[in-house]
Amino acid sequence: MNEAEFARGVRRVLDDSCAELPRDVTEKLFRARQLALARHPTVQGELAFAGGRARGRFEIRGQLGAWLLAVLIAAAAVQTSYWRGLQRSADAEEVDSSLLADDLPIAAYLDTGFDAWLKSNLPSSSR
Repeated sequence: MNEAEFARGVRRVLDDSCAELPRDVTEKLFRARQLALARHPTVQGELAFAGGRARGRFEIRGQLGAWLLAVLIAAAAVQTSYWRGLQRSADAEEVDSSLLADDLPIAAYLDTGFDAWLKSNLPSSSR
């Protein structure tokens, strides 16, 4: 049962029980409900939290916290991007150094025929 179903059930029970009350009692309950709705912070367009409305320093703390969180997320994204760039550079550096240190000339790696020859001469267990 979700919250909406529960609310409908409570309203149905209250409506059924109020039908048996005297008219003056139901009018007092109606006026009290109208007064409570007029004073309710969410009806007036204000943000309400458990324990009261968000006002003053709590509102500032909430905004400061949201800004701080946004700055931290942006800093983490920049740091991650920077780290990935360094990682890509290190990988490229490793490949370059392997190519330069190898006995085979670089032109051999660019030759498509050489690549096909390597694949055809591999032992069948390592394919």
